[in-house]
Amino acid sequence: MSESYCLQDVPQADGEASRFFLSSNPAGWGSNPGATFSEAVQSLAGAIKASMDPLAPQAVTVALSHVVLDGQGYHVEARGQISRVPTKVSERPGKVWQKMKAGQLLDSFLLRGSAFEKAPDREVWAAACVAASAMRLDGADLRRMNDYLAIALLARMGIADVTDYDLPHVSQMQKTVSG
Repeated sequence: MSESYCLQDVPQADGEASRFFLSSNPAGWGSNPGATFSEAVQSLAGAIKASMDPLAPQAVTVALSHVVLDGQGYHVEARGQISRVPTKVSERPGKVWQKMKAGQLLDSFLLRGSAFEKAPDREVWAAACVAASAMRLDGADLRRMNDYLAIALLARMGIADVTDYDLPHVSQMQKTVSG
């Protein structure tokens, strides 16, 4: 078993991969780096949702995206939409945004850094696409990253009651989920 660590203390990686693409999980147990990364995304998305401030209700519809791996590589596609009443104060950006490397942007977003405050959704998804390609995510790890990144983006908008079961999936792309 390796030494345990706190996600917030993991230093930034230099390349396009996320700082959380590690061979051990926060408890210090050896793990597949893709699984460690997707667990970190899930954990940090949960922390984002839990820390959001409540808001007076007003329904919004949000178009969702996801990273897809097919015969032509990784790319971002539409995933459907969700209509909900936000239950938290929106922290969606309205500020001037400065570019970052994909892994840095994704990590900054998940740690509620400058990317969380300023990066438009489309740039978060573009960074996730580049990072997923750099980390060669596929299958369950790619799906989990997509699900929990969508949940974190929705939480940033104040929609914090969505779970991975509420999200539109490939077989439901035209379906609108309402709560």
